[in-house]
Amino acid sequence: MNQPLVSVITPARNAEQWIGSCLDGVRSQTWEQVEHVVVNDGSTDRTGAILDLFADELTVVHSTGEGVSAARNRGVAAAKGDFIALCDADDVLLPRHIEAAMALLQGGERAFVTCEAYLLTAGGIDPKRRVLPWGRVPAERQRLGILEANFVSIFTLMPRAMWEELGGMTAGLRYNEDWQLWLRAIHSGWQVRTQTEPHALYRWTPGSAMTNVDAVLQAEEKMLADFEQEFAATLGPDERDYLERRRNTGNPRAMGRRADDALRRGDYATARQSFIEAAALTPHDRKVQAKALSMRLLPPTGRFWQRRLLAADRATGRDTNQR
Repeated sequence: MNQPLVSVITPARNAEQWIGSCLDGVRSQTWEQVEHVVVNDGSTDRTGAILDLFADELTVVHSTGEGVSAARNRGVAAAKGDFIALCDADDVLLPRHIEAAMALLQGGERAFVTCEAYLLTAGGIDPKRRVLPWGRVPAERQRLGILEANFVSIFTLMPRAMWEELGGMTAGLRYNEDWQLWLRAIHSGWQVRTQTEPHALYRWTPGSAMTNVDAVLQAEEKMLADFEQEFAATLGPDERDYLERRRNTGNPRAMGRRADDALRRGDYATARQSFIEAAALTPHDRKVQAKALSMRLLPPTGRFWQRRLLAADRATGRDTNQR
């Protein structure tokens, strides 16, 4: 059987600490037809030199530090595969990652695959901590669901045709660049398939970009405003209503953040109200729904959620003073 070539795209900036594990993960794939394209995005450490040592088995692209979106675009431009898989420099693909994702695709379909992964933190790998927030989302709920939150992981494999149709990622975006791509894809008629068995490791560190919460939330609001303007003619009534409610009531992730901060300090009344507000804007988020419902019906469950949150903080090495 002739396997199609899958190109794994990795942007790398000052990744000397992690890049070896990333390369090993791609090299270990059971899918035989794989190429690895790594974009050295203006690194000032030894990342570029390390990559050049493996130039006979990689496609290495050196860039000047244009950002992760532009780096991924450069990587795809240099790739030869008919399918594109994403893997960041500090993450690791386990051997069956590509094989399991490709099993969910049939030729000619307007579909792409998002994949589950274990969370890798300073405390190691916890089998209970995974990256997909909602698991599998039915096709009929994907258009509205992707407006609520990014339920697609960065461990995504797609036909090259999808990337080219959408024009790749928007260069210059510092946050939510992947969410924006999935948002545009789903509202352009591409369907998400979900590989629910974890075959990758997602590294979370306290200094990662996604811990800059205020900047991320501001970028999210701009992303949705730009999306609404671009896709105004194709939005359904429920989608327009949802975006209008968000404008009027606020960002559900900001509400969830407020609820978590209240839990940490033992302010259960504020946590309960914030979870209820967040749940109204994220009906597909089972965890938020469970917290809102349990704290509304049985307020003492706030202590249970507080204990779980503080345990997660300890497990991930989170700095609770970071805002």
